Amino acid sequence: MKKPIILVILFLLWIGASISAFLLIDKYIENKDNRLRREIRKKIENLFVNQSAGGPIITLEDGFFDSPMNGMPVKNYKKASIPAKPSKSTNDYYGINEALLEDWKNSYGDVASLWDLNWGDANYRNIGDEGWQIVGTCCIGGRDDEFIRTIVLFPYRVALKKIEWGNHYSVPQAVSEAYDFFTSDSKSGISDRFEIGSHSRLWSKIYDCENEYYGIHRVENYHSRRIGNTIPGGISPKEGGPVECTWMHNGYFRVYIAVSQEAHYGISKHGWNPDIEERNKLLLWWLSGIAIIFLVSIIIVCVKIHKDNKIKSETLKHKLLRLCSPKAFMNPYNKELVDKANILYPKIVDADSKEGLISCADEAQELLGVALVSSLELSELKKLADPANFTKPYNAEKISAANEIFSILSQPQLKYSDFVAAKKQIKELYK
Repeated sequence: MKKPIILVILFLLWIGASISAFLLIDKYIENKDNRLRREIRKKIENLFVNQSAGGPIITLEDGFFDSPMNGMPVKNYKKASIPAKPSKSTNDYYGINEALLEDWKNSYGDVASLWDLNWGDANYRNIGDEGWQIVGTCCIGGRDDEFIRTIVLFPYRVALKKIEWGNHYSVPQAVSEAYDFFTSDSKSGISDRFEIGSHSRLWSKIYDCENEYYGIHRVENYHSRRIGNTIPGGISPKEGGPVECTWMHNGYFRVYIAVSQEAHYGISKHGWNPDIEERNKLLLWWLSGIAIIFLVSIIIVCVKIHKDNKIKSETLKHKLLRLCSPKAFMNPYNKELVDKANILYPKIVDADSKEGLISCADEAQELLGVALVSSLELSELKKLADPANFTKPYNAEKISAANEIFSILSQPQLKYSDFVAAKKQIKELYK
């Protein structure tokens, strides 16, 4: 194959290898991305194996619970007005007022006094006097951006009930017993999944699940607001405020419990786009490596082309002086050839005619076995001397001459003088 064609092929291979590098690296990054995303999901899901409260679907009643405030006693609380009893109307066709009255009886009918706690509202704040909080963390699954959710349960109001012989319970006692109920009574539904200090331990394990591409990040999601009644001193649920949730009660008191809006944590890619960083780094290394390999290959071919062109352009005398120097047979050393070259070399130096140089060439082939005719040159001459070239149009004389030339060129040991003569004869054929 001709070396200029090799250069073109090398250049095309370079382009092809570069395109392949782009495609393969993109596929590698895509597969790694999917694998790392699956891995972090699986690891986090394994942390929540025992979170279920027993239902078929995971909800915010599931998860693990902890109290960062450990049931601190309340000190500052203020008396609140008991909501007025709704009036019963005889014109209440749909029973709306009757339902409101029934609801009031259930909530406040047995209440002697009502107290608002210092749970942290903007107008009544006293740090360290919020009572208690219970934080719940669950793994909802589903979409990556809603993978984990947390809520906060806390008391916001206490009602002391009417007791025939007088209620001796205090607000701090009621709040404290409500805490004990939620954290240790099986009827609360969360006591079996409550453990002091579990919140920080759980989240430490969650963050340990992060990998090269993915981590857990807080997601501000305003499309899943919990709807409910605004608690006293709170802001609207639409603005992110907590809502009434449930209450804990016995024959002496009722503690009203609120729940915060959900905090969403999702699996998402790190902000510095590690996949893009790795892709660019791999592309840089691969494309640089490919470029170096092909540039070296091209340089080698170009050097070879230059060397071949230099050899092709040199005269017969220069070629003989290069190939027949005694120095050419010193590595590996050959005493016999060095002696023969030492005899032939002066003849080449003294030869001053074309015929004399051709005679030296034949002698060099015979004595030293040097190759003065390349296989490429011989192949090109044979193509020109092929008798089939003169069958269309048919020329018997040229076919005969070409056949004779082709026969000479096909000799196992072609003399250089015969090669030169054949070249001359072929030129005559094509005149």
